[in-house]
Amino acid sequence: MDPSPVPDAEAAAAQGEEVTPPRKRSRLRLILIGVLGVLLVGGGVAAGGGYLGWYGGGGTHPYNVMPASTVGYVQLDLNPSLEQKTQAWAFLHDLPEVKDVTLGQPDPKRLLWSFKDRLWMGSTWKDYDKEVAPWLGDRIGVGFLVHDTEQIWVTAIQVTDEAKAKAKLQEWVDATGIDYEVTTRDGYAIITGNTTASIVHAGQAAGLLGQDPRFAADLRSLGGDGWMAGWLDFGALAASSPTPTDEPGRLAFGLRFSADSMEFAGRVTGWKHPLINGAGELGALPASTGSAVCATGNTTGSLPLPLPLPMPRITRPWPQDGLNDVDAAALLGGNVCVSAPRSAVTTLFSGPNVLGMRIVAGDPRRAQEVFRTVASDILGDHRLVTDRVDGNVVTAATNRDYLTELAGPRDLLSGVPVFTKAVPDSTRAALAFYLNLEPIAPQYVDAGSPYEPFVTSLKAVGGQYFDEGSGNGSWSVRIVGA
Repeated sequence: MDPSPVPDAEAAAAQGEEVTPPRKRSRLRLILIGVLGVLLVGGGVAAGGGYLGWYGGGGTHPYNVMPASTVGYVQLDLNPSLEQKTQAWAFLHDLPEVKDVTLGQPDPKRLLWSFKDRLWMGSTWKDYDKEVAPWLGDRIGVGFLVHDTEQIWVTAIQVTDEAKAKAKLQEWVDATGIDYEVTTRDGYAIITGNTTASIVHAGQAAGLLGQDPRFAADLRSLGGDGWMAGWLDFGALAASSPTPTDEPGRLAFGLRFSADSMEFAGRVTGWKHPLINGAGELGALPASTGSAVCATGNTTGSLPLPLPLPMPRITRPWPQDGLNDVDAAALLGGNVCVSAPRSAVTTLFSGPNVLGMRIVAGDPRRAQEVFRTVASDILGDHRLVTDRVDGNVVTAATNRDYLTELAGPRDLLSGVPVFTKAVPDSTRAALAFYLNLEPIAPQYVDAGSPYEPFVTSLKAVGGQYFDEGSGNGSWSVRIVGA
């Protein structure tokens, strides 16, 4: 970055601007970019590695053989609805594994087999049609329970022939040298550690996860059909930790596709940290925005961070001398957005070289004063930070050009089609983020690679969280393609 010359201090004060000295790189900026990167990479792995289904549907599910004491669970459905398969292949059509299918749709099981070297950890299996197809069913589930603070993992694979499945899976266990036990039950092969198998069997005898009314209600609340389902009981997990905490709440989530997007969505139930609803301001940023995160705070001066998992809230994150709770509330009590123009977003894992901030505040002048005190912590290691107040909106930026762009008349992000696909309900979200992938994606694939068309077809990622009161809420993260 080549910032504008530092203005004379008196001139800056007359214009409502403040010069701030060099400071360490903004922690907020690094956290934002890191979280977005994890979401994108994690979503990509889910898309490439398998497809999952939600509660209900025909036949049995892996949760029908998991112990009721399971506190975390994810399931994979290799034969979801025809609509979801069609939508997924439309979104993934540029992947070479999908392109190679000349007639009809790809076989999800055979596609999963193409990733065997990563998934089967050294299996000696060579021929899918002879060694896997004769026994592999449609659904796979992975869960864990906690016994004396130890996590015990269980995998349940639906099978069409229990004897063949047990023999081949035992062959895999022997080849890996891992101390696993393979058993069968109700059309499933169940794999768990030999040393903890008795705990798993005792848990099954006491009850099954699918019989837990909370689990059933949580997964049903996701609605519709999808490719992925998961569940986590925060209360049970926290109570069994080496340092138990009072952290109730549960999370249910799923993965589904449309023709031009992949959506990872879920619900939080019974979380003890309530949020304050409010109209989101993400769409009010300039149309040129390349990355941004906006949150609706409250009068306690804390920002909610529940996406995609419940996380501790940030309360007075800058403990400078002289600041109190009223100051924190003035700065964080309204709607706060941190953003960067598209031209400044050059990589996924490093911060942009231009940053801005837009605050809708009840007391904008006090918010401006507090901002000036903590400006370098918020906007990072920049030689120049300018700010202004217009009505109830405080804007600030690391250079004057971006300040003008944030504060002046301009086209809005809400009018950009790819943004509205990535964050379709930003105006009512308590928390939302957006990242334009077009200038970034080509950096993460080699020119001429068979994966180049798919990676470069990704246009944006966005997320949103909605508070529903009583500790409940819903969220979604979308990756939008061409």
